[in-house]
Amino acid sequence: MKKRILIVGLATVLALAVACSEKPLDNETVEEGADTIVVDGSKFSPRVVEVSPGTEVTWSFEDDKMHDAVGEGWGSEPMRSGTYSSTFEAPGVYDYRCTLHSNMTGRIIVRE
Repeated sequence: MKKRILIVGLATVLALAVACSEKPLDNETVEEGADTIVVDGSKFSPRVVEVSPGTEVTWSFEDDKMHDAVGEGWGSEPMRSGTYSSTFEAPGVYDYRCTLHSNMTGRIIVRE
């Protein structure tokens, strides 16, 4: 009986984890030219943006939970409201995430 309860409990946790996770970035719709990303509802929206070199991208924090946006060599402080901006000069792919919520990820694509 205990084994059955444990299995049902684990299956429930796994189902919730799958339901709460976001799909991979490679399957995401790319928002071309978007330079503002809204942080609300524990997600980045849009999640993937494509911009030109030299574009300043702004994250607008509008959630009741603390979040940040952190990439390699750049990132915001944790915040609930306010904005953070970063300029992307070089072409490339810049992945970022919320360090407080592992399921929150995003991507900036800089194309010439």
